[in-house]
Amino acid sequence: MTTRTDDVLREATATIRREADELRRVIGEKQQAFHDEVDPLQEQLDTLEEAVARIEGRADQRSSRAPRGHNRRAILDVLRGNPGRTAAEVAEATGISKATVQATLAKLAIDGLVAKRPSERGVEHSVL
Repeated sequence: MTTRTDDVLREATATIRREADELRRVIGEKQQAFHDEVDPLQEQLDTLEEAVARIEGRADQRSSRAPRGHNRRAILDVLRGNPGRTAAEVAEATGISKATVQATLAKLAIDGLVAKRPSERGVEHSVL
């Protein structure tokens, strides 16, 4: 009797995991579509704000931060062209700090856009 119960529980768990994986995939696609649409608009807004700052003589006060979404796009671009890269390799390829790359990769993995896989070289990342 226990074996039958265990089998039913395993099947139910497998079904739930498949549904959760599918939901992660759909959420990732929707988040990517959102960023694909919003990031260019944010870049335009940043450009306009920089122009206003220059006109008003505040250009020196600009932040050294990258425009919103820039790091995310750069990291995804590297991984699309070079799947299986470590955070250090992505950092080197993009010029973004390793800490920022690691934090961004963690967010992308949570969003279901990037898969992580342990390897001899460290954790490898690939776009889903």
